[in-house]
Amino acid sequence: METQIRSAVGLFEELEKLRRGMETRLSHLQKNRKCLNCNRDWMPRKYEHCPECESENTRLMKRQRKCLDCAHVWEPSPLGVCPWCGSGSSEPNPKDDAYIRNIGLPRLRNEEEFYEGQMMKMVKDHPVWPWAEQVKGAGLTSVGRIIGRTDIVRLNTVSEMWAHCGLGLYKDGTRQRKRKGKVIDYDPRLQSYCVMLGESLLKQKGAYYKYYQKQRLIHAELTPSHSHNRSFRHMIKLFLSHLWQVWREEEGLSAPTPYGFAILKHPEGHQIGPWDMVAVRAEKIKKD
Repeated sequence: METQIRSAVGLFEELEKLRRGMETRLSHLQKNRKCLNCNRDWMPRKYEHCPECESENTRLMKRQRKCLDCAHVWEPSPLGVCPWCGSGSSEPNPKDDAYIRNIGLPRLRNEEEFYEGQMMKMVKDHPVWPWAEQVKGAGLTSVGRIIGRTDIVRLNTVSEMWAHCGLGLYKDGTRQRKRKGKVIDYDPRLQSYCVMLGESLLKQKGAYYKYYQKQRLIHAELTPSHSHNRSFRHMIKLFLSHLWQVWREEEGLSAPTPYGFAILKHPEGHQIGPWDMVAVRAEKIKKD
């Protein structure tokens, strides 16, 4: 079943990417401008070359832009300047692509909805869904994306699940990230899907949101942004650990106790199980 979900997710993602690209093109065409100096069309952008030395090596600093070659500082135009003559004088000149708007986008949206619907049907029949559907903020599409990019048979511990999603730790205690000159040892797209799921869990304000709030209190001594990032990361890791445990158990695979409780002997009362975060217990679902 995971193979079929993976194929449906792949097709859905490619169509979604293509559809967003076409929508972005239409959006850019609507922002098109006409230079009043050279009478040529151009797209607004925040980048500007240096008005003193014409260097392209510039950097935006809050509300000003600085040239890294001659150190000239100026207040950039909110729309940028004409790339042909450098003039900041322009007027709106919106354009449209009738073929994309009337033919391309409608067809793509229909295909995208079809494959998303196929994926959602498969996720409903997946053994992990009876638990996941009770989690506020975990939808069919978000859960399907994670299932489609995960081989649960190869992930024998919850730590391996976190590492696969880019939320693990290295031996020196630092968290996973892209490193220069090193091969990425996790699935970056899956990591982004986990972040999207975490944002949905926050918006729905369910049990995982309450866990996030408790983590914010624990890390109250940190800066607000640092406290949010750490608590947000812990919330996503808790959800993934529960997803991994339910999935492994439903597939008849071993689901070892987390390292902190099995080896480090943390108090048993501190362990949060997957069915502690939902309203309906596993026993009731199995009876039904």
